Amino acid sequence: MRSNPQSLDRREHRPSLYLLLILLVLAAGIITAGYLFYRGYAQNFRGEVERGLSSIAELKVGQLVQWRKEQLADASAFYRNRAFSGLVERLLETPADTDVRDRILSWLDRVQDAYQYDRVFILDAQGIERLAVPGTPEPVASHLLQQIPEILRSNKITFLDFHRDTPDRPIYLGLVVPVREESDGGRPLGVLVLRIDPAVHLYPFIQQWPSPSRTAETLLVRREGDEVLFLNELRFRKNSALSLRVPLDKRDQPAVKVALGQEGIVAGNDYRGVPVLADVRRVPDSPWFLVAHMDTTEVNAPLQERLWMIIGLVAALLFGAGAGAGLIWRQQRLRFFRERLAAALKQSHERFLLANRATYNAIWDWDLRTNAVLWNENFQTLFGYGAEEIEPDLESWTSRIHPEDLERVRTGIHAAIESGRQSWSDQYRFRRKDGRYAVVDDRGYIVRKADESPVRMIGAMQDITERMQAEEKLRESEEKYRAIIETNQEWIWQINNEGIHTYSNLAIEQILGYSIKDIVGKNATIHMHPEDRREIEEMLPKWIENKKGWNNLVSRWLHKDGSIRWLESNAVVMLDVNGELIGFQGSDRDITERKLAELASKRAEEAVGKSEEKYRGLTGNVNLGIYRNTVGPEGKFIEANPAIVGMFGYKSKEEFLAINVSDLYQNAKGRNKFNDKMLKEGFVRGEELWLKKKDGSSFVGSVSAVAVKDEQGHVKYYDGIIDDITERKRAEEVLRASLREKEVLLREVHHRVKNNMQVISSFFNLQAGYTTNEECRAILKEGQTRIRSMSLVHEKLYQSCDLSKIDLAGYIQSLVVHLFHVYLVNPAQVRMETEFEDVSLDINSAVPCGLILNELISNALKHAFPEGRTGVIKIGLRRGPGGAVELRVADDGVGLPEGLDFRKAESFGLQIVNLLVDQLEAAIDLDRKKGTAFTMTFRELKYAPRA
Repeated sequence: MRSNPQSLDRREHRPSLYLLLILLVLAAGIITAGYLFYRGYAQNFRGEVERGLSSIAELKVGQLVQWRKEQLADASAFYRNRAFSGLVERLLETPADTDVRDRILSWLDRVQDAYQYDRVFILDAQGIERLAVPGTPEPVASHLLQQIPEILRSNKITFLDFHRDTPDRPIYLGLVVPVREESDGGRPLGVLVLRIDPAVHLYPFIQQWPSPSRTAETLLVRREGDEVLFLNELRFRKNSALSLRVPLDKRDQPAVKVALGQEGIVAGNDYRGVPVLADVRRVPDSPWFLVAHMDTTEVNAPLQERLWMIIGLVAALLFGAGAGAGLIWRQQRLRFFRERLAAALKQSHERFLLANRATYNAIWDWDLRTNAVLWNENFQTLFGYGAEEIEPDLESWTSRIHPEDLERVRTGIHAAIESGRQSWSDQYRFRRKDGRYAVVDDRGYIVRKADESPVRMIGAMQDITERMQAEEKLRESEEKYRAIIETNQEWIWQINNEGIHTYSNLAIEQILGYSIKDIVGKNATIHMHPEDRREIEEMLPKWIENKKGWNNLVSRWLHKDGSIRWLESNAVVMLDVNGELIGFQGSDRDITERKLAELASKRAEEAVGKSEEKYRGLTGNVNLGIYRNTVGPEGKFIEANPAIVGMFGYKSKEEFLAINVSDLYQNAKGRNKFNDKMLKEGFVRGEELWLKKKDGSSFVGSVSAVAVKDEQGHVKYYDGIIDDITERKRAEEVLRASLREKEVLLREVHHRVKNNMQVISSFFNLQAGYTTNEECRAILKEGQTRIRSMSLVHEKLYQSCDLSKIDLAGYIQSLVVHLFHVYLVNPAQVRMETEFEDVSLDINSAVPCGLILNELISNALKHAFPEGRTGVIKIGLRRGPGGAVELRVADDGVGLPEGLDFRKAESFGLQIVNLLVDQLEAAIDLDRKKGTAFTMTFRELKYAPRA
């Protein structure tokens, strides 16, 4: 009874499915339990870490608040202290009183020693140091000097935040205590400064972390404008205090988040770009923010350890469950495969018998040990032998192989057997019973034992005689076709769907001068004329879509020597067995000679028509005088149009042609000069001549003419045109006279405006001499410089060749010289450097630009270099992108006060600058990095033309 494979499959699969389902349910339970346990542990662990960070941050903030209170309490001991104020007052009145000095020094010594201040010193109201502990003299920082007047006015203890007195000095904090006379509301005497070194008192407890950690640290920051400034030294970056800044747009950093108002637990990237978990808080009653953070890798390290432990446990449980299920499944599979193998062997034997009967090949089996050869029934059918004629030995096979092929076949078989190969194949001639030879394709597979020794060879022999004969006929047909194609005088080609040449015959070399390798594999239109190429490239997709070729398509091609060839093209489509387009095949023939003849004939016809039409229009419809005359001093007119006849006052063409050319010149020498110039140069363009009409009146004519020569190069006659430009010359003269008058008047206006402004400037100067008020004198001097800046514009325009523009570089140079003179600047102290490009402005833009320059340079000269400080003022002028003017005024002085917004400044000068910047529709930027640098960019103002 035959086994049913499908029933075996069902018997094998059903227990396996049950077992797999049980295993999956068990695995899902183990994994779910492990996941729930890990998630609960992770949540609890994360909560503990966040609480720890919050506790540390809260502790640090409390310590900072307490520390600030203690420092303010220390300073309060001197605030409004009548005894201390009395000693300071006596010290200022009698600096030589050693008793007072010793008492104050003793007091300051005790304070400095008890509270470990870095330095304690007293400054008077003018910022001069009077006493200090330690006594080593140090220069007073400029920022402190600037704050003393405000501290004395406010009469409050001031906390000096983290700062450096100079870029190369250490970082300090400080407390400034105002000292006034003993009586209430008494005059200010000076200030007491308690300087603190944060490296000794503050940084240690900020940087200290209560538990061992390889990444945790505490940061102290403050916000400055659009940046966050780091105040303490960092664990992973040296020299970062008061130097590391982070812009507020980096919102992933905890320091930026707290500066923007966020508090509590946050996650982000620290200043190194490393992911961290942080607690961020504001420090009350201060501009500080505190960040306590730890790398997330350190935070998650215990979690990862616990995760791997859980994964290992789950894996062990899954492995145990899988191993048990595997043992059960293996027993079932063994029983199933035994049954399956028996059924497969029986089915394989049946299939072999069916295949042997169904194939049309002669199957053979050669026993290599006995040389016995067995054939299937197809051998008799293919070659016509009877069963009794086939001997079961090797000789019955080899004796029928063609003698010329026998040795090759034997050698090939033995080589395959001896070399250890698995197969052999060959094509040879095999004799049929009727004596004719058939071409066979024979293939054999070598069967070997475990030790690789050959035992048998099984193969199949196929009769391919008819196929070989068909291939031979096809080869002969292709050779004939190729010979016809290659010797054809037309260019035969093939292209694919992408427009790439896949074939070309030799005619391409005769037609376009290119070799076949220059064409095949290249774009089909690469050597086509550019104008025709665009048309063909547009049409090709339509031909592909419609599956149609083309007929009598004429296009221009570029020969290898650069000349143009005209080709007429015809093409048909090439389709594959499925009817899909695979390309085009066609032929092109050279029709250049025919095309050139057609074009030459057409051009000749067009030229004749155009010449006649132009001549008729030229002579009959234009207002210009057109003529042709002979060569020589006298000259005779050969041809003339109606316009020239009327221009000279003659009644008819015949009357005009009867006169000599020289009769039309006011001076006969003029004709001689004209004739000599024509003979020498061969033409004239716009020659202005005084000519004479029939009635004797004169007019100015603009003459253009060309000398026409014969084949030997001799001049035959002159062709020319004349235009009466008398009225135009008169109008030009009137216009020039008017422009000269207006230019003189405009120069006089600029001269008088300049003089009037100088008179006003002199009045300001005289008035300044009659006042002793320094503030009033400064105001008058500033007004004088502003008037001079406007006066210079008119002075430069008066001196300029072009009254509409002013040379801005020369103007700036003159303005700088004037300002140096007004402010009595010592060139050895303040040096001026300029870098100018050629820039010109009209008066509408020059006046506001000059006033802005006056204010910026004056401010630099007055305020940038106090107390004899030396420096450089740099002025740059150049044309920027798009024709914009870029003006830069920079100095390396002390810079503008910290926190001053020049756009909202109360000073009159900066208000003028802002108003004039708006008037110019300009953009102005301030750079405080190295001193002060203003950069203004603007374009010339465009005003509507005035009537």
